[in-house]
Amino acid sequence: MLRSVASFQVNDHSLFTRAVTELPRVIPRFRPVDVTTMIHAFAAVQFYSLAFFDVVTPFILERASFFTPSDWVAALRGYAALGHRDLNFLSACGVHLDSSFLTPKQLCAAIVDCSRLSFTDGVISLIKNARGATMSANSAAQIHSAILLLGDESDIKGKHEISDFLAQLSAQLHDGRTVGACRELQEIGHSVTSSG
Repeated sequence: MLRSVASFQVNDHSLFTRAVTELPRVIPRFRPVDVTTMIHAFAAVQFYSLAFFDVVTPFILERASFFTPSDWVAALRGYAALGHRDLNFLSACGVHLDSSFLTPKQLCAAIVDCSRLSFTDGVISLIKNARGATMSANSAAQIHSAILLLGDESDIKGKHEISDFLAQLSAQLHDGRTVGACRELQEIGHSVTSSG
């Protein structure tokens, strides 16, 4: 029901408040996809509730082994959309999210969402595991922007991994149609390396 309400952009705070109060009673019967759907419903109407995360995060941590890589990406997307930076969730996500099972689009989304939550270790881990993945020009641009979101913190941690990954993306994109994007990625890679 919340998903339907959210899809029509009906921002009925009383309905979402009621859902939060009922959540501790019903969440034990939820599957991972039910939780990620609920997170996305809350994100769609931008209804932020700390009480909601006080119930959802322990559920995710308790059932972490039942979450598929797609479930982890979906949960991460919801947390990022609501701007909720929960270190316990991010730590579990870093441990359980096996990026080798992600599509390039999911991998891109995960890197972007980790960046939005300033989870540098997650970005570095995903980048390390993304070596060899083929990315579209759009995905490369999104990852580039996500890396810029990390700001100075990326200069401290993993700058060489980031530079190498940008060079890899640049090499993959070098096909004539994206020469300008490739040059820009190469320049960014060189500037990341030379800044430290």
